[in-house]
Amino acid sequence: MQIGSTVARSQGIALVVVAAALWATVGVAVKLVPAAASLPPEVLGLARTLLAGPLVLLAAGRGLGGLGQVIRTCDRFQLFAFALSGVVFQILLFRCFDLLGVTLTVVLTVCLPPVIALLWSFAHGVAFGRGTLVALALAIAGLSLCALARGIDAPGDERLLGLVLAGLAALAFVVMTAAARRLTLKAPPRLIAGLGLTLSGLIFCAILPLLPGVEVAEVLSIGRDPQLVLLVLYLAVFPTALAYVCYCTGMARCSSTTGGLTASMIEPAVAAGLAFWFLQEVPSRGETVGSLLLILAITVLIKAETIGQGAGKGSGNAGAIG
Repeated sequence: MQIGSTVARSQGIALVVVAAALWATVGVAVKLVPAAASLPPEVLGLARTLLAGPLVLLAAGRGLGGLGQVIRTCDRFQLFAFALSGVVFQILLFRCFDLLGVTLTVVLTVCLPPVIALLWSFAHGVAFGRGTLVALALAIAGLSLCALARGIDAPGDERLLGLVLAGLAALAFVVMTAAARRLTLKAPPRLIAGLGLTLSGLIFCAILPLLPGVEVAEVLSIGRDPQLVLLVLYLAVFPTALAYVCYCTGMARCSSTTGGLTASMIEPAVAAGLAFWFLQEVPSRGETVGSLLLILAITVLIKAETIGQGAGKGSGNAGAIG
């Protein structure tokens, strides 16, 4: 196996970890702005998505000609799948927070995607190396410890609906990731991220008036509060624009979708560390051990990618997610 390919795969895992770490800052950033608590979460999701797409395209610097060429040559069905599944994931995620509580929602939506991708790939004959499987097992154990340490605060009468929505959110994240991986194998990741986010923003605009409990006027009210404006700018630039560029670039270099999704499971550990630093939320012993297991999982995964054990034979099968 060529050294260049192993280095690229390790860089891919590292970029996905950076993206997950940026996503982990969202919760802390929102909590640091008290006015954000009065807004439906979908409003912030729409605002950050609308800004992030054009920002990425401007940073790519390809001009209208370059964008037109990518649009003409890329798989437009996959591009639409990337954009739509990203919107669906955000909406379902925030709904699950109310139905299941934050802890269970995060564990399910972070833990289920790599498991779904792994099972799908196994069903299509893709074999995985020992490194990927060990890393996935360690990550699941770490997330489970984090969940048990905080407890599950889901209301009993809404639990089933929440579990179904969490499963659908995880599936949407897998679809988004698989589409991004396929698209970035043939087009520059920055352009795919920019086009995908821009299309997501347009889809979000069309769906927003149909969402229960959300008013279009609430989007416009953001501009009247300087703190909310700064919050939206931060969310758009770092955990959206930059994170999606890192994620798309990283997934294009990973040996498999499952490996990349496993790397993204570091998000709860980073979030716990940020909450301790900025919000003085002291983690329990279970959360600390769980976070250490997550860090160990990423270390194992990077090592496996470096020595070529991230994916086994058949990992290049185009018909499988892996």
